[in-house]
Amino acid sequence: MKTKIQISILFLTFCMSCNDDLLYETDIVLDEKKIKVININSLKYDFKEFIDPWKVEMIGEHLIVLEDRRISPELPLIHIIDINNWRYFKSKGVIGFGPGEIPSTTLIEKGFDDNTFFVYSSMDKVLSKFNINDSSRYSIDQFKQPGDVNSIIKMFPLTDSTYIGISTNDSSKIIEFDKEGKRIAEYGEWQKMQKHKEFSNFNHFVLNQGWFKGDRELGIYVKACIFRDRLEIFDYKSKGFKVIDGPDLNLPEFENYGPNVPLNIPISNPFRYRDVSFSTRHIYALYGGINDQAIRETGEIARKIYVFSHSGEPLAKLNLDRSIQGLVINEKKREIYGLTNDEDPGIAVFKIPPGVF
Repeated sequence: MKTKIQISILFLTFCMSCNDDLLYETDIVLDEKKIKVININSLKYDFKEFIDPWKVEMIGEHLIVLEDRRISPELPLIHIIDINNWRYFKSKGVIGFGPGEIPSTTLIEKGFDDNTFFVYSSMDKVLSKFNINDSSRYSIDQFKQPGDVNSIIKMFPLTDSTYIGISTNDSSKIIEFDKEGKRIAEYGEWQKMQKHKEFSNFNHFVLNQGWFKGDRELGIYVKACIFRDRLEIFDYKSKGFKVIDGPDLNLPEFENYGPNVPLNIPISNPFRYRDVSFSTRHIYALYGGINDQAIRETGEIARKIYVFSHSGEPLAKLNLDRSIQGLVINEKKREIYGLTNDEDPGIAVFKIPPGVF
């Protein structure tokens, strides 16, 4: 039997009178006035190999940096950096659709073996496994997403034979499936909104789409929405959700042209969350709040990080001294690593002040 976990609906009485269905699924409201604000500074390391980096993850003593797919086809899509000396270690990722090649980079996840990692490409829906220490740029193993779960566009391996991901057109937000494409469980049904009861599953997906990241060891998976101020935390161990809205509780303006057509969200709407990362106790969500025109004019993408407990309690806002567009936490060194989005992209290292958390 499929497991269906309903997201709890709080503030229901209040919700009925709210404009545009505010708080229609909310468990927690992020109020900036009730959390501490901390300014943190950074040191930048430059890497001439970086072209247009956009994702970063830490595997052991190395940072894995992913490039946007729209780079020259002969260049590598993956960079590996040694964080002990901040030197370029090696490159991975041959662009293409052939054996061992990858056409794009969507997600990074730790491997099940030491010094291995996975990169998922939503373009061809293939999960590729790489070894940090070998000399080849090609992946050492690949798994093609089965056609029966073709609607899933972002997935992580749970075990060597099961996976978890987000579907574009399903009644549930998160799907668990096996290597053959058989569904094991479904988690978190979309809730009907009072003023948009016509919404299809795809409409819900578009409005709430964003960055999806998980930590297999912690059992925590988070979606940080890009079009609205919403963070959704899924605890795989308890199979429960927590939804955090705010500080802006309004839905973006949009036009709905039908159940199978993307919502028309104006380009003037600010891009909200830009990435998310984890420590053993906290969730770090990178926040922009900047629209496309402002990004073009200022070159800035995000200079704020909201910090939450794993249960979703808002704890702090970190104001950054420079703009970044991807982040990862080094808990051992109490450091935050972010990809800078300036003219010469590199890695910014932010020190977390002692006694903050």
